[in-house]
Amino acid sequence: MSEQGLCLRELTPQATDSVRSDQPAVTAKLPCLHKRHLVITPTHSTWTHDIKVDDQKYARGVYKAIAYTDALSLSAQFKPTDAHLNPTAQQTLHWEQAQMLLPISDLRGIYHLPVLNVGTTQLTFEMPTDGTTLPITQPYVFAKIGEAAKSLIDINIQMELDGLQALNINPLGQNIKMSMQANWPHPQFSGEALPYRKSILADRFSADWKNNYLAMHNSQLLNACLQRDQASACQQFNSGSASHGAEVAYNMGNESTNSLQSFRIGFIDPINIYSLTDRTLKYAALFIVMMFGVFFLFEVLKDLRVHPIQYALVGAAQAVFYLLLLSFSEQFAFGWAYLGSSLACVGLIGWYVSYVLHGIRRALGLAAMLASMYGALYVILQSQQHTLILGSVLVFVVIGIVMYLTRHIDWYQLGNKAQ
Repeated sequence: MSEQGLCLRELTPQATDSVRSDQPAVTAKLPCLHKRHLVITPTHSTWTHDIKVDDQKYARGVYKAIAYTDALSLSAQFKPTDAHLNPTAQQTLHWEQAQMLLPISDLRGIYHLPVLNVGTTQLTFEMPTDGTTLPITQPYVFAKIGEAAKSLIDINIQMELDGLQALNINPLGQNIKMSMQANWPHPQFSGEALPYRKSILADRFSADWKNNYLAMHNSQLLNACLQRDQASACQQFNSGSASHGAEVAYNMGNESTNSLQSFRIGFIDPINIYSLTDRTLKYAALFIVMMFGVFFLFEVLKDLRVHPIQYALVGAAQAVFYLLLLSFSEQFAFGWAYLGSSLACVGLIGWYVSYVLHGIRRALGLAAMLASMYGALYVILQSQQHTLILGSVLVFVVIGIVMYLTRHIDWYQLGNKAQ
């Protein structure tokens, strides 16, 4: 859009016979032409996502990354009457230069340029090849609409977008609706608005969003950016980042109101081998302390003496279980790696304590106890919703057993024996 008006200009007189060159410059109002961009956002838009998630596409050796392909269909309606002009200024709209811009934070995720349908006309988006006069540097693709933008238009965009881990959408305009379905059972919904309806099944999920505030808020930020025509006013667009932490939904402070707001969907694997191994390590100290406690009980109840070196060797055998678990789970299924590692450690410790405790039956009893502990831990690891309650019940049961076995011990008498 170009705007005709008057502006102040500084005039420096040229040195002539009648005008000295040292005369001060003067200012005068002269005709000038300003050019600025006008953004028209959709009055209605509907987003439909059909997402295929795969953790094998970018697998490298034993390492995997969760990738997705989003088959996106976007329908929207634009009204040219939304272009508000200043009635007191001489303004001209250059509809022949009208373009449809589609910002995408990482253009590497587009293998085929999107297709834009405007009525019966089909256009293909293009990559920008020269510098833009916009103060926004975020990557985008564009389609030349031209004179068709003068009238009420309905558009439809079909595209495929590849990405990793999460999909972040910053809506613009008004009356936005979005629906999504994916072949992944573990979505993580965050951003500034959560879905008002969702369904999560064993092998897929679906969700629907409807929030006009986010789109209108982002549109106001964009208009403020273009009116000032300064990169500092468009920082949230140029960084390509939005405040998409889960805590933002509960902390709408000044920082959030001045940043882009979004719908965000993460694709996570809550029971991958590394998270499972990490959760297993949280019980390492408990298992070692329990084993040492069993040795101590044998010393007290059976009047046996266990050397500190023997304590240390059994503790080391338990500690190496976690190293075996991690290394084997990178090569085999976690269940088989857990079974093999636990059997190896139970067998080794059972064989060793048969000599330490001077009896096969005692060693078999201790090995059975250790095997049951590993079995209980595996059940805890496989449970996403009841991990805390199962872990606390396990600790409670162990303490109860110790209290039962030591209920008749006179601990003061043991101290006198030691003297």
